[in-house]
Formats: sequence, structure tokens, C-alpha cells
Amino acid sequence: MRKSRKSLQQKTMYEPPVSFFENHYANGGEFALHRAVISGNLQDIHNLISLGFDINVSDTITHTYENFGTPLHLAVWCNRPASLEALLSRGCDLNVLDEGSYVRDRDTPITMAIALGRREMVKRLFDAGAEHSKYDEVTGEWSRWSLLTVAAYHGRDDILQDLFLWRAEWPQIHRDNALYLYTTAVYPDVVGVLIENGNYTAETLRDGIQFATTNEPCLEQQDWPPPSTNARLSTLDGDSLRQEKSLGALLDAYAARVEDSTVYFATLNSLLHASCSSPFTIGALRLLLRRGADVNFRSERRKESPMHIAVRRRRDTRKCNEEGVVQLLKYGASLDIRDEEGKTVVDIAKREGNEDIAELLLQCGVSMSW
Repeated sequence: MRKSRKSLQQKTMYEPPVSFFENHYANGGEFALHRAVISGNLQDIHNLISLGFDINVSDTITHTYENFGTPLHLAVWCNRPASLEALLSRGCDLNVLDEGSYVRDRDTPITMAIALGRREMVKRLFDAGAEHSKYDEVTGEWSRWSLLTVAAYHGRDDILQDLFLWRAEWPQIHRDNALYLYTTAVYPDVVGVLIENGNYTAETLRDGIQFATTNEPCLEQQDWPPPSTNARLSTLDGDSLRQEKSLGALLDAYAARVEDSTVYFATLNSLLHASCSSPFTIGALRLLLRRGADVNFRSERRKESPMHIAVRRRRDTRKCNEEGVVQLLKYGASLDIRDEEGKTVVDIAKREGNEDIAELLLQCGVSMSW
């Protein structure tokens, strides 16, 4: 199997220490099997099962944010491969969904192993017959997470490649969902695996490009509480480069599948406004401009230029997309374009209270309607 770099440098799933689980299950006779799994005591595991303890008993402890599932789930959580083997040898259920929490969806042991990057455990559970797409029956078709989707979402490119190798005939909807969910975090190594194995149409790639352009990537997607705006801004350089690299690979694949170049450039132009609205999508904006998007392309509905969007104040950062303004100026944005209300970008900047940006634009010679 291909060696992964992710396990050393990337965190996409929070992982409590073993001491947390030891404390969590310290009391309660019904969780004796959980405790044996955590400690890796194989003799106790077999003895307890022989005494009649339910091998598939699930965590019912009231907790503020988490339910950790069956003993098999615990073997994955605590990285106890010997405990996992003991449970498999005694016929445990491979496909029980835990209760999840408000920071993650419900997981089977194999989806948990994927999320945590437990590659050998994933292989063992896959070979043992774990389901490839287990979900709540109430879940809509496009929200059903296959193993491909979980691997793509959590940036596990090594496991994703394994899954394609282990099963050649994945349903196309699973391949498509993996692409769409990957775009919430845009991992460059993942997109390469998906493009190579996904058998995507130009339409699917265009949808993926749209999601990758408008989503605001954040590696620590499983942290609770979520990272603050300032914390996200502190990692913006790395996140934007990641977005550029991933989006560039998608655009290359899309360009290879469309015969008419006007269709390709129309797609670039259609995405430009969305990429201008947020400092967290600056990587997408830079790439679209570099690939030839029209810096003065006007929206159909409100006749706005990309600069009209960039100068608006955001609620989370309490300022406009300043780097976006700089990039648009760099590529020759016209400052005299008026929207359907007759407003220039300076009019919008002043209305939004962005005095510094308004002054910068005035220095560039833009006129005002006031």
C-alpha cells in the first residue's frame, strides 16, 4: 500500500486520548467489555463474552457531546487492533451505527477507522465484510455517505486509493458524492485520486468546481468548538494555496472534457463573483483570474462587477475582502462600472463603512455618483 503523509501532518477528526475513555467507562457493570477492549485485555474480552455480556452493547452514557458506540467502535477509537481481532473472532456486528454527536454524523466502526486514518483496521474490516454504504434510512440519497465519501471528506487519500483498488465497481453516485464532499476541505492529494478513479462527466466536474470555489476550506473541520474567525484567518495562506492547487486540478480535468473553450471560460466567469465575497476563498479568486476569467464580468441579476462584491463588508470578519480588492486591481478591474442601481464600487464601499478601501479606490481615479 502507498505510504501516506497525512497521518503525520493532518488532523481532520478529533481523537480523545485513551485516558479519556478509561475515565468515561470507569463505572458501570454493563460496560465491562468496553473496559477490557480499551485496556487490550484479550482474556477478559473472551471471558466476558462467554459469560453472556452483549458483544454489541452500545454506549448509553449521557454525555455532553458524544456517544462512542459498541466495543468494536472502542477498539477503533483507542487503536486496539488485538481487541478488534478478538471481537471479530467472536462474531460481533460490523455495521452498528453509533449515535454520533453534534460535531459528527453517526459512524460504523469502518467509517470511524477511515476518519481516524486507521488504515490497517479499515482493510481488516473491509475484508471482514463491513458494509460500504451504511446510513440512517431517513437520509436522502445525496446525503448517504459511502466509504469513498468518508475518505474524501477527511482527506484520507491513501485509504481512498485503497478503496478504489479493493472494489472496482463503485456506484457512480458514490464517486460523485465523494467529489462533492471533498470540496468542503479541498485536499490536493485527494482530488488527484478522485480524478484518476472517479469517471466524472464534465457536468459533474463543473459542479465540483463550483463547490470548491465557494466553500471556505478549513482543515480542523471536526474541532469543537469550531475555530474562531481570527484562528481561520491565521491559517489563510496555507488554506488558500491548498484551494488553488485543488481547484487547478479540477479545472484541468474539466478543460479536457469540454470541446468548446467558450464553455470553459463561461464557467470561470460564472464563479468569479462567488469567489470575491470571502477572504477565505482568495485562492479560488487568484486562480480564476490567472486562468483568464473576465475581471469585469457583470452578474445578470444585479449587473454587479466582481469588485462590487469584494468591497462589501462581511459579518464574520467585519470588513470587506481586502485581498480580493487588491487582486482585482492587479488584473485591471474597472472602477467605474455601475450596478443596476447606478452605484460604483466606491459608493458601495462608503455605504458599507469601508472608508480605507473607498479612499484607496478614489486614489485610483474612480468617480462617484454622490
